[in-house]
Amino acid sequence: MKPKNASLQIGHISTILNAYIFVLWATYWISIVRCSDVVNVHDGLIRSEGWHFNNKIETFTNTTNTTTTTTPKVSSNAVTLIDGDFESMNLTGIVSTNTTMSFDNTTSALVNWVVGNVIQVLPVNMYMQSPKWPGSFCVHLNNPNSTTGSTSGSITTTLAINPATGKVFTVQFDIAKHPDSPVNSESVIKISSISGATVNGFGLNKPTYNTSDTRTSISWSTQSFIYTGTGVATNIKIESMSEKYGSLVDNIKILTGKHALSTGAHFAELHLWQKIMPIFTFVAMSLALSYPSFGIASL
Repeated sequence: MKPKNASLQIGHISTILNAYIFVLWATYWISIVRCSDVVNVHDGLIRSEGWHFNNKIETFTNTTNTTTTTTPKVSSNAVTLIDGDFESMNLTGIVSTNTTMSFDNTTSALVNWVVGNVIQVLPVNMYMQSPKWPGSFCVHLNNPNSTTGSTSGSITTTLAINPATGKVFTVQFDIAKHPDSPVNSESVIKISSISGATVNGFGLNKPTYNTSDTRTSISWSTQSFIYTGTGVATNIKIESMSEKYGSLVDNIKILTGKHALSTGAHFAELHLWQKIMPIFTFVAMSLALSYPSFGIASL
């Protein structure tokens, strides 16, 4: 027969142990939910098949809306990219540029860019352009009026110079959510570095926005994608992962080196403590099951 004090002590330790396990798991799952909340897949508005996240690809987001109008400057470490701001469009045959223009994969209107499926080009007189480098046009990576079966599209450009093997490059771009899209929808884009038929790496991004956004007041932000050169011809592809309404993109540029923006990666590895949390929990649960008077079984 155990002494009364020993029984009380064991019960006290058991309570602490159980509370410890509960707090561990609660903290762990809250952290997982917060990580997964970066892209909220719901309402069937986001295509999610085949998604995976490559830890070698880092995606950074500056969530502060740009408000200061500046003149575009060519950085000394910029890689040549023709018409990254979509201001050099081939307007031959286009009746009016004062309305939304729809293009499919047969168009040659976008200089140096190949359209996949369907997109729209939005003019400044109808939609607020990025105030960072304001221009006349931006690209909407969807066409909600498409009758082709899918309303999402893409744009792809081939880099003028093959990226050196092992060298790091940064794609920076302005992004916004389409102001006509439903308030509860998410706009997600996939940006990839592709050599031939091989996807070297990709990142998933989504724009920040305010529920009060309108066509004349759009929350633009600057985001970036890091990739590593392979020494061969490389395409940069930006595609919508959303249906009907997607993201607006503009002012795309490529820099040599890694240029992280002010906030952390959208999709980052779990912290070390999150990785080892299940190990500690397993040990605690094993003790509880092996010694009933010391664990959960004593309750």
